[in-house]
Amino acid sequence: MAKGLKLLQSDVRIVCSYVGGAFGGKISGIIEILAGALSLRCNHRPVRLEMSREEEFTCTFVRQPARITYKTGVGSNGDFLAREVRLLWEAGAYGDYEVLISRNAGYSASGPCRIPNVRIDSYCVYTNKPVAGAYRGFGVPETCFGYEGQLDRIARELGMDPVELRMRNGVETGDLTPTGQTLVSVGLKECIRRAADELGGSDETAARAGKRRGRGLACMSKFTVTGAHVQSAIKINEDGSAVLLSSAVEHGQGAHTILRQIAAEVLGLEPRRISMGQPDTAMTPYGWETSASKTTFFDGNAVRLAAGDAKEQLFRAAAVLLEAAPEDLEALDGRIHPRGAPECSVSFADVAMGVYGPDGRVVGGPVLGRGHYTPVDGTLLDPETGQGDKPAVFWMFAAQAAEVEVDEETGEVRILKLSAAHDVGRAINPNGCTGQIEGALGQGIGTALFEEMSLEDGRVLNPNLIDYKIPCTLDLPPLVPILVEEAHPEGPYGAKGVGEPGLAPTAAAIANAVYDALGVQIKTIPLTPERVLGALKGEADRASH
Repeated sequence: MAKGLKLLQSDVRIVCSYVGGAFGGKISGIIEILAGALSLRCNHRPVRLEMSREEEFTCTFVRQPARITYKTGVGSNGDFLAREVRLLWEAGAYGDYEVLISRNAGYSASGPCRIPNVRIDSYCVYTNKPVAGAYRGFGVPETCFGYEGQLDRIARELGMDPVELRMRNGVETGDLTPTGQTLVSVGLKECIRRAADELGGSDETAARAGKRRGRGLACMSKFTVTGAHVQSAIKINEDGSAVLLSSAVEHGQGAHTILRQIAAEVLGLEPRRISMGQPDTAMTPYGWETSASKTTFFDGNAVRLAAGDAKEQLFRAAAVLLEAAPEDLEALDGRIHPRGAPECSVSFADVAMGVYGPDGRVVGGPVLGRGHYTPVDGTLLDPETGQGDKPAVFWMFAAQAAEVEVDEETGEVRILKLSAAHDVGRAINPNGCTGQIEGALGQGIGTALFEEMSLEDGRVLNPNLIDYKIPCTLDLPPLVPILVEEAHPEGPYGAKGVGEPGLAPTAAAIANAVYDALGVQIKTIPLTPERVLGALKGEADRASH
């Protein structure tokens, strides 16, 4: 905002409200800077710009169309030997975040498989269409649809079970990514087992007359950033309660709850006694974007360090009153006591403003803990070789399984069940994790079966929520989120991220289930009734010849 309006950053203040769902669509400024420019021209009066529904469809970011080609060499025993990937991403009329999506999708386009020889080329091209931007998964849902769809074709041609083929080639801790990074905290195979087991045995797949049933599985891997700076601070009030200062934005993902939980765990204070305000560029410490599924890991680490700093200050003051060394103290429920002697304690309130020592000098004082986190060993990729030791601080893994029923007369696909097993590292808030996954599955159903922007000569033909279909509650089958915990050594209490992966493999799992039901693969999403009927007709035509 400051750069665009030619102002000092200190002259621009942004106070964040509860944002609601973002999913990448709010990662860049769209009309905010226009409202700011108008306000400057109107003697700093308040200005609001409001888009119509049609403008939202045509003038804001859309998910990018992509054409993806996979070529994989496989041994007769099912071992993957080589993979060549070519990605073409439509940026639309301007290049914004799509450039980064093209790059980041290339990092993980080989999929969560051990492949000794990999070549990936990812291109971003201009077109006369709406501008493409970030959407939950940052290029992984599209590449996952490609590599997981091809994997099921490979399994069929080899006569192997698709689950067995994934288990044979799936990455494990210690394996290398195509960019040369050594993987840690890999719970992929446990995700595969649990997602597949949740669908049960084959005796449950008997189809009704005129219907075909099928099952499909899809896996994914996604990395997060490595060079983001995040700061946090914790202020201890006179009554022993605390205020957490962070620039992590609450999108409804439960970030503020989790950060308060982490602070409470470190401090030894009940979460209800820790308040947290909204991000404010004049007040809260610096925090890189609330994106990339990094908030629990990055902001959580910064909060953990800030809480540790505040606790050290409290312990130094409490040591005077308790006549004990600070390192021999511990805290519980807002009180500090020597280890093994909880009956001899002082409260946070007793020491928050400092105490007088034996020499009459003040020890401690108003407590403000500070924390800063960024991975110190992160690396960029070499522009010539595409290699780097640690371009991602952590990777996320998941497997999802779907059972579907396909109507042979109408082409309608009905999802009977969806299971989703996600390696979250450590679930700081299990309810929050499962809620993230369930919401993502709903979005994934939209991607797989409904959502499609129709264009003609660059003009959007369905810029409304009547002609652009999204799933409703009645379209959702039983959803089974499963948490797999493979603790990460650098995460706060072992946590990783779960925000984006929930969407990444859903469309691929549903498409593989449809492939299992029909015996013919549809390579374009959404899987509309027209496309399904076309696939069935093609199958019938081939049978007749």
